[in-house]
Amino acid sequence: MSPASSSRPVGRRILGFAKHREIAAAVQEKLCSLGFQATIFMLTNDEAGDARLVAELKRAEYDGVAIGGYINGQDSVNFPATEETTVWFNRVLNIVHANAPSSKIILVRGPEDVVPAIERVLGKASYCRSLSFTRYAFETYLRLLYEDRESHARTRNGIESLFFGRE
Repeated sequence: MSPASSSRPVGRRILGFAKHREIAAAVQEKLCSLGFQATIFMLTNDEAGDARLVAELKRAEYDGVAIGGYINGQDSVNFPATEETTVWFNRVLNIVHANAPSSKIILVRGPEDVVPAIERVLGKASYCRSLSFTRYAFETYLRLLYEDRESHARTRNGIESLFFGRE
């Protein structure tokens, strides 16, 4: 593997937006900490918001576009859908469809639902960190396998303990 390719992020690329800045910031931090390539921002219900959404969609290809509960109407307890939010949501869907037709749409109920929502749509292999760790453990195992038998046994036992709960 070349140095350039080993430094490239491998987590799923997610574009997301919410009505509230503090929610967008918290979701951004959470997803990045889990290894996602996440761009989460506050979206406004106006022409400037539409322009920002189009610009973000054109910036990169995304595996999924996560739409917050206030905008999509899925958080009926805290933010029940209104005619205004329904019109906004329809406009957002059409913008996403026109500018990112290969991206999956992810409807998020609330900030606590963002990871489960991504998993519902894209599957559970979304965590870059765990995949990177698995690769590291496997490469270490192979290296030690060929270095000496004693290290091999210790490493094998450690990996089995970590992944399978064996001692």
